[in-house]
Amino acid sequence: LGYGDMKSNATVAVSYSELARQGIHALRGLGYSFSVAERAAHTLAATEAATGLGLKCLLSSAPQIEAAMAKAVAVATPAPGVTRIDAGGKSLLELSPFLLDVASADAERLGRSAVLADHLDGMPFVADLALRAAAQGRRLLVFYAGGAALPAAPAMFRVENGQIHEGAVDARPFWPKAARCLEGSSLSAIVPVLQAPAVEGCGRLLIVAGTEDAHVSHEMPEQDAHRAAPTWQAADA
Repeated sequence: LGYGDMKSNATVAVSYSELARQGIHALRGLGYSFSVAERAAHTLAATEAATGLGLKCLLSSAPQIEAAMAKAVAVATPAPGVTRIDAGGKSLLELSPFLLDVASADAERLGRSAVLADHLDGMPFVADLALRAAAQGRRLLVFYAGGAALPAAPAMFRVENGQIHEGAVDARPFWPKAARCLEGSSLSAIVPVLQAPAVEGCGRLLIVAGTEDAHVSHEMPEQDAHRAAPTWQAADA
């Protein structure tokens, strides 16, 4: 399975249920509350099963997780359906379900939404976001890059009809390309931010979501047409 330009041939040495159960205790040891640890344990297990990178990322990012524990997440809404989040260095291990919920709630209420999260870490856990969205029948276009622990090369994927499709990425500026998906729409308030460079060493993630009845551009630009065979698939638990 692909993760940006990284490939993992790792074999899961523990069962999904073991990760989901024992992961709670491990994550509590890092300082997470019971509720966050319970959600994050499933994120950890799903990412490990899908990519083989969950445990490796947890081990690599433990210092960043502890350092960001006390930091607050800053949320701003510059326009209806547009949410900008400063994650304060927190990991997608913790924030993946939250980001998907924000994007989905606004899309259901307004027909379309955009969520931009900056200063993220734990980017391999984007796999959990994709798998949750597919299982929930969401329609998303997601761009992501960066991070301190196991940084992600610029990558994108689309979720539609329960399927996850990765898109090819060329050498041109990545975030301005993402901005073009929103120009001229009700979500364009986030475009100036996307046209500015992301903070070096930090992860950035953009979710564009829409309902079945709303017109949201889920098509990749012509030069980035998604591959015929998606490389992300939910692993059997």
